[in-house]
Amino acid sequence: MPFTFRDPINPQVYLVCGSKESEELYRKQRREATSNSSYPYTGLINIQSNSIAINLMCNAHELIWLRKFLEWLIPQYDFRITDDYGNDWTQKCKEQGVSILFE
Repeated sequence: MPFTFRDPINPQVYLVCGSKESEELYRKQRREATSNSSYPYTGLINIQSNSIAINLMCNAHELIWLRKFLEWLIPQYDFRITDDYGNDWTQKCKEQGVSILFE
């Protein structure tokens, strides 16, 4: 995925940026950050051994790449899709596609 990099502080997190310029800026910010620093307002993919969390709270440019990632990911693996409130979106995404997550 273009404009995406692995976080130097938390290597299980990938920052998804909307442009080359924002990627360069966020790379610099994260290299200078501490473990207590917050993330910039951009897409995040957090990969754990038993889950993948995707933060969709970001700008439209990042959402484009996150959507493409989800469109690729969903047919590759059998897993559940839930939101922060515990709502299960798995069947809806299989039937209607990932666009339902972006409405």
